Amino acid sequence: MKKKKINELTRVQNVLENDRLNVGKGFNELLANDLNKLFKDYFDFSGLPELKIDKENGVYRVVVSLNVSRVRAFNILPDEK
Repeated sequence: MKKKKINELTRVQNVLENDRLNVGKGFNELLANDLNKLFKDYFDFSGLPELKIDKENGVYRVVVSLNVSRVRAFNILPDEK
């Protein structure tokens, strides 16, 4: 019985450690604002991008959602300097 509880506690600890993002306060807001600035060059939309960040087995999965009303057209690429 004691071994079972230790295994359960270890499992819960592993889940908490793997699910936790080690970022400061405001990280999601800062990232959403940066993505907003980037996406404004390519799309017409309102609101901020929605973010979902998960961590599993030491790997992050980042999903960005954005409702776009129009894709901006580009005819040429800017000159690289």
